Amino acid sequence: KSTVTVLRGGKEVELKVSWDRTSGFRMGDDGAVLRVNEGSPVAKAGLKTGDKLLKIDGKEIPDVEALRKALRDGGKKFAFKIERAGKEMDLSVEFEW
Repeated sequence: KSTVTVLRGGKEVELKVSWDRTSGFRMGDDGAVLRVNEGSPVAKAGLKTGDKLLKIDGKEIPDVEALRKALRDGGKKFAFKIERAGKEMDLSVEFEW
């Protein structure tokens, strides 16, 4: 979350806001990628439906909450470690947010 200062009735007010970070894919509870949006940064990086997301920037991604936290706390560029057909692969993803 970020803090934004706005003017309301001539007075400065601080608001806590969360910025929407659309990842461009959906992951299941087991880490399997269920859907990849065509044209999204993850699609351009090579992520495919059926891949299993193992790590982002070296951090284990055991569930959807860990995925959300990793994306929320990171910047624009991420190192994804995935498993595809029994083999581990590295993908570089740069989001446009």
